[in-house]
Formats: sequence, C-alpha cells, structure tokens
Amino acid sequence: MTTEMDPESHIYSFEDVSCPPIKEFSEYWLSLCPEGGLPSVAQFDLLEFPQFAPWIALADVLDDGADFQFRLIGTKIVRVFGGDITGATLSQGDRGHVEGRIALIYKYVYATKGPVWGGGRVGNVDGRAGFESAGALLPLVNDAGEIVRIIHMVRLQTPDGRWMD
Repeated sequence: MTTEMDPESHIYSFEDVSCPPIKEFSEYWLSLCPEGGLPSVAQFDLLEFPQFAPWIALADVLDDGADFQFRLIGTKIVRVFGGDITGATLSQGDRGHVEGRIALIYKYVYATKGPVWGGGRVGNVDGRAGFESAGALLPLVNDAGEIVRIIHMVRLQTPDGRWMD
C-alpha cells in the first residue's frame, strides 16, 4: 500500500465544501454535538438520510487506529471501486494508490480526532477513470469518548460538473 501522499494536500475546510449532499450530511453530523466534541455511535442514525446510504461507508476502528474494518459499503461506492469490501479491513486491500490514500486519511481522522472534508480524483465507473470526488470523513465515539467508527461519504462529479446521484 502506498503511503506517499500527504493527507493534508487533499483536505479543505467545511466552509469550502461545494457538494450539496456532502454539505447537508455534514451539517447533520455537526448538529449531533452542538456544544463541541464528537457525536456518539448511539446518536448517529443513517436512516435519517436513506438517500445518502449508497454513497456511505462505515468503518470500525481497529488496534487504536492502525487499521479499519468496513461494516457497510454503499452500493454506489461498490460500483466506483469495483467490488464490495464489506467485512474487509483497509490493510487487506490491494487497490493501489486510491486505497493507500484512503488509509492515510482514515488514520489522519483518527489521529487528529476530528472530521475531514476533502476531494481529489478517484475511481473507475463504467470503464471511465478519474472522476473528481468530494468526501467527508466523520468520526463517531463510544461512551468513553474514543473514536470507534468513521463515516465516509463520497460523491463523484460528472465531467459537466454535476454531482452524481
């Protein structure tokens, strides 16, 4: 797995999120803890936004952030990356530079104990490579305040600038 990318090179502030679904979902996540801190696993309910589920992955934190195991992979993400990795860990993957970047960003979220918004070129959809993406990686904590899960929402932009549904 590649580790050459600086995760901060693909990160931007919440104010710079231009993808409406990412913005809306992130606002929901932020609303779960209006006085600061991070929302808990118990507070988060994906059923609040079923329209976003195809674009969401949920990953459990393993070994103090050394690895992450996918408990859910949305159907659109499966299509983009060419396979369902539900139950797999990031360290088990062999998807080249994209997976290496994802692992670095997940580890960055865990280490910085905060949300990350970003983007870049990813994936292969219907044989067409290199879509622009926007994403949000939003941590959830347990009752002890430890990050135990990361929500990863991604959206792709079509060549004409529309966000894919």
